[in-house]
Amino acid sequence: MPPRKSTIYFLNLCPLILAMFFLQAYAQEEELFVHPRDMKFPPLSFTPPKPERLQLSNGLILYLLEDPELPLINLSALIRSGSVYDPPQLSGLANLTATVLRTGGTTRQSPQAINEELEFMGAHLEFSMGRESAGIHLSVPQKNFRRALNILADLLMNPAFDPEQIDLAKKQEIENIRRSNDDPEEIAYREFRRALYHGNPRGQIPTIESLARIKREDLISFHRRFFKPNNTILGISGDFKRAEILTLLEETLGRWERSLIELPLIPPPTPADNKMIFYVPKDLPQATILLGHLALPLGHPDYLPFKVLNFILGGGGFNSRLV
Repeated sequence: MPPRKSTIYFLNLCPLILAMFFLQAYAQEEELFVHPRDMKFPPLSFTPPKPERLQLSNGLILYLLEDPELPLINLSALIRSGSVYDPPQLSGLANLTATVLRTGGTTRQSPQAINEELEFMGAHLEFSMGRESAGIHLSVPQKNFRRALNILADLLMNPAFDPEQIDLAKKQEIENIRRSNDDPEEIAYREFRRALYHGNPRGQIPTIESLARIKREDLISFHRRFFKPNNTILGISGDFKRAEILTLLEETLGRWERSLIELPLIPPPTPADNKMIFYVPKDLPQATILLGHLALPLGHPDYLPFKVLNFILGGGGFNSRLV
């Protein structure tokens, strides 16, 4: 066979040889593959840390957990509060209060001075508001914890509720509402919640009109009503010494005055007697469909297992089995 023809013949055989090679490798891989139902895993072992529970003289509940691995201290607090306590005509008040508590300065320091000091010491401080609780989170290098804690105590006890920051927060919330009206999923979830909790405070949705009605005095009143030490649980973990941090907490948050807390009774939501279908007309090329109903209440013995099941089946995003 002439050399040229031999070369052409060999080149024609190359794809066939490569295909046979990869098929053989794939077959070997298939033999090594184990079906998920036949997979075996070692048992999971997790021993959660046990923080120490204490209480300051003003009723503030503490959970302390020493962890010297890194020179950091993390503080988290939960305050029994939330948007369920918004007056019907002032929906959005709770969230606005939490926002301006953080951004509105104190009677001793301006908002800008607080932000600059926190940034200088490498601290992160945020306030948040949920449906049935308010949250505070502080993360700071261990050497600056005293300074950061003094700022937090000042914000909690002496908030200024700067009018300019109130106006800014209201404008931001109103803009968020306007933007959500252009998002089909946002509209669907908002109206679904309104329908599911119809007639219940959990179904209240802030509107442009309700936000416009909120005054500075409303924020001051909401803060005085709910932000009290005997209505708060505080957790601290990180690089600290128990005796030193207890002394520091008494010197700062220990001066936070307690008072009688009278939380209004929030009735449980009423399940619908029959299935209901709600339509939200919107000129869009696609539809967003939500289905749901009331599930287990908080405190039910199956609530946490139900949450785990929900995470596995879809609530965990891309980590879920159905996503």
